[in-house]
Amino acid sequence: MIQSMTGYGRAHREGESGGVTVEMKSVNNRFLKVSVRLPESWEPLGSAIENVVKEKASRGTVYVNVRKQGAFAGAKELIIHRAAIEECRRQFAEIEGGDEVTLGELLSLPGMVGVADEGAGGMDEVWKEVEAVVREALDEMIRMRRREGEHLKGVLLRETQGLREMVNGIRERAPEMVKSYRDRLTARVKELLEGSAASLSAPDLAREVAIFAERSDIREEIDRMDSHLAQLAALLEKDEPVGRPLEFLIQEMFREANTMGSKAADVELGTLVLDAKAAVDRLKEQVMNVE
Repeated sequence: MIQSMTGYGRAHREGESGGVTVEMKSVNNRFLKVSVRLPESWEPLGSAIENVVKEKASRGTVYVNVRKQGAFAGAKELIIHRAAIEECRRQFAEIEGGDEVTLGELLSLPGMVGVADEGAGGMDEVWKEVEAVVREALDEMIRMRRREGEHLKGVLLRETQGLREMVNGIRERAPEMVKSYRDRLTARVKELLEGSAASLSAPDLAREVAIFAERSDIREEIDRMDSHLAQLAALLEKDEPVGRPLEFLIQEMFREANTMGSKAADVELGTLVLDAKAAVDRLKEQVMNVE
């Protein structure tokens, strides 16, 4: 099942004397980029969190926000930065209504509370606890990406079927373009030669029509478009990241549609080709969301 590149996940876990919350969201990106925000004392965990995300995501920008409350993961000594709290209390008191700020609210501000043993030696213990929360948030985000991917698949299949019907219409109309040209050419020549002794022989007319038919032949483009549509449908059934192959196919479909448009010397056929190009453009917009 294909996945979207957009999703959101959140997880929270309580420790003996505190808790940790992990929020994770992802948006579109041609490549994978992981941005991690951590409490200052946990910054060494950034690369480990990035590696966990890479296990289940291959494209998109993934934002990871890790917040802790109080001591967490077996911390042995809690440090309250009294000077910082007193300074905040003093400055709040100078603001109207600021004296109503509670001690609990002050303690929740960044940097007001620390843990004595969260240095390099304590990171292994911290990571054991934080990793579980990160993986829980990641799993929730991936579930959302899969649900969105299922919806995307339905949209892409409908657009693909619509485009296939347009290509069939182009295939049916293409031979009529040559016949229409032959009739217009014959009528135009008769009009121009009317009242004169000159005439256009059947072989000359046939040669002109043959040149036109060769120049406006779009059978190869139609065949390649059929092939691209079949490949697109097959990719949508794969249970792996297919965003990049889909983007390549859409580019090739644009190429074929543009070539058909440049060869279409017929109003009705030109309209069909324009409709097909609009359908390819809609496919492109949706494929940009696929992992």
